[in-house]
Amino acid sequence: MVDVSWDYHSKVSAEEFIVRFANEVSPIIQSMKENEGDLFVSEYQKLLELGWKIKEVSSDLKGKENE
Repeated sequence: MVDVSWDYHSKVSAEEFIVRFANEVSPIIQSMKENEGDLFVSEYQKLLELGWKIKEVSSDLKGKENE
């Protein structure tokens, strides 16, 4: 099992990361659907954070493949 960073202070399994990521991104997408594509600033901020998280985890996993 591979552990990845969820935030600065904690690591979770890759599987748990996917579950948490989906739980955070799904409501944002649903809200965008309901508001015809409009995005609130708070949701935009959350998407930026989730984008950073997925980028970091992707980099970590690529690095672990090379070990």
